[in-house]
Amino acid sequence: MSADFPRHRRLTVVLGARDHAGHHLLATELLAQVRSARLWGATLLEATGGAPGPDRPEGAFEATSLALVVVDEAEAIDRFVHDERALLSTTTVFLDDVVAFRAAQSR
Repeated sequence: MSADFPRHRRLTVVLGARDHAGHHLLATELLAQVRSARLWGATLLEATGGAPGPDRPEGAFEATSLALVVVDEAEAIDRFVHDERALLSTTTVFLDDVVAFRAAQSR
């Protein structure tokens, strides 16, 4: 990674659209915790579709998957993952080191 850019980390959390944390949707609870942790922000992406498999007959309900993506300084992401490990315990979590910067705005 280039020394010219600060070190950042991307957190990607894959979860089901109907997953719950208590009485709240897990996605809603995770977004609230991102906001509470004052992370730079989050993007929630929805993926639908998929092919029927041996355990999923044609026409069966296909669960919607969500991906919550957050990029911030590595230390902030690591702290969030540690603090929210109970909420994240039923999800799939990916952590990647990334280069992130704000592009200069042209006038």
